[in-house]
Amino acid sequence: MVFNEILFIGGVLMKKRLTFAIVLVSLILPFALFAQENASPIKVQIFLSGNIGYAHNGGMDKFVSGWGDYYADNLNQFLIDNSISPADFKGKEETAKFAYGGEAELRFFYNTFGFGISGGIIGNMASSKLKSKSWSDKAKYSVNSITMPLLTTFYYEIPVGSSHIAFGGGLGYYMKPSITVEFENDVSVWSQADYDYKFKGKSSLGYHAKIEWNMKISSSIIMNAGILGRYVTITDYKNSTLGVLQEADSTKKFTSNLSGIMVYFGIGFSI
Repeated sequence: MVFNEILFIGGVLMKKRLTFAIVLVSLILPFALFAQENASPIKVQIFLSGNIGYAHNGGMDKFVSGWGDYYADNLNQFLIDNSISPADFKGKEETAKFAYGGEAELRFFYNTFGFGISGGIIGNMASSKLKSKSWSDKAKYSVNSITMPLLTTFYYEIPVGSSHIAFGGGLGYYMKPSITVEFENDVSVWSQADYDYKFKGKSSLGYHAKIEWNMKISSSIIMNAGILGRYVTITDYKNSTLGVLQEADSTKKFTSNLSGIMVYFGIGFSI
């Protein structure tokens, strides 16, 4: 009796699944046949790219310059107090004029209009090296800025032969920004300890625009190159122990500026 009931329930379930499958196929099949007979205006693409460019982070330059001079003065005073000569260390800055990064982007196009969403990483670095003409020893104070942008971009593309020129612009949400402050002391007579502190910043909104050239390598592979301009500033960097990151010799909050112009190169795949 129980076995018969199980068979009956199983039969009902099988009929329901079969009915559902038939309905699903009947709905999808006309669209599939239509897509075969008519070229679809819809394109789905995935792009991977690397970029580098000019993004002068003036706040970071001022920060490392101030602290570089501070440590140079401390080192020279240490040498004088201990009757060690010459005491002629100076800070030499390497400015944060360049930014680097990479991203992955998913794009959807309908005819010439498109929309993309991408995620990646962008950063830059500045440092102040404590050097002396009389000493081979040296020290270095550096700051490294990293953030993870999530970008939404609207596109309009113009066909040029087998290639396309695309214009884009949109908003970005710059997540998980961080600043790493590091001091490395290789001056043998100086007791200043090395350190490495990480400060987490506040996520921020930014804007961007781009112009891009796309060239088809095959039916499914695309090479691209472009220029991207962005505007974004990030502040409120904090460390759980040290508190808010401030500018050198100031109570003003440190600000990281990643605004600038970048060139990028990548490869894309049509799905």
